[in-house]
Amino acid sequence: MSKAAVCCTVIRAKVVTALLALFSLALYSGMPRVTAVVLDNENNTVCTVVEEHSEVDTIYFFLDAALILALPLLVTTILFGAIFLKKQCDNSSSLTAARQRRLSEITKVLLVIVIIDVVLKAPSFINKARLVILAEHYGKQYDMPGILLQQIFQLVSYLSVCAHVLCYIAFSRNFRKTARQLLHCT
Repeated sequence: MSKAAVCCTVIRAKVVTALLALFSLALYSGMPRVTAVVLDNENNTVCTVVEEHSEVDTIYFFLDAALILALPLLVTTILFGAIFLKKQCDNSSSLTAARQRRLSEITKVLLVIVIIDVVLKAPSFINKARLVILAEHYGKQYDMPGILLQQIFQLVSYLSVCAHVLCYIAFSRNFRKTARQLLHCT
């Protein structure tokens, strides 16, 4: 039995998934208390950050940026480095063509997913950073075009999850085979 088969079990995957879900719930459970629906100067209804909680919103922004954008980029950079080193070491040894193909396939999928994540999530973080800077330096708690853009960019960033599934379907024979088996299409 390989090391991966010993380390990566269904029970461990369920435990890790449950812990991540609990961590997310605990981390973001305070966020609804930070925002409120208010009327702006032109009597438009706006959902924005409550002024007395703007510091908490800034903290959430930095936590979100670190956990959703920076940490995954760091992990994938380390994984790409490990894959590159493994390929360099394995080139000198006798590596089967099938194993090299699988390693290249995994690398392609990872690269496509990282690029899609950055392209789809970065606009949301850039706009949110702009809103945080406006709030911190100019005391402006909301600006309608910025809030509207933030909502649009947030929806676009959610598309990255859908794009992951499409990448797996497009690039991974194992994913397609398993999906067919699960959906009883074989």
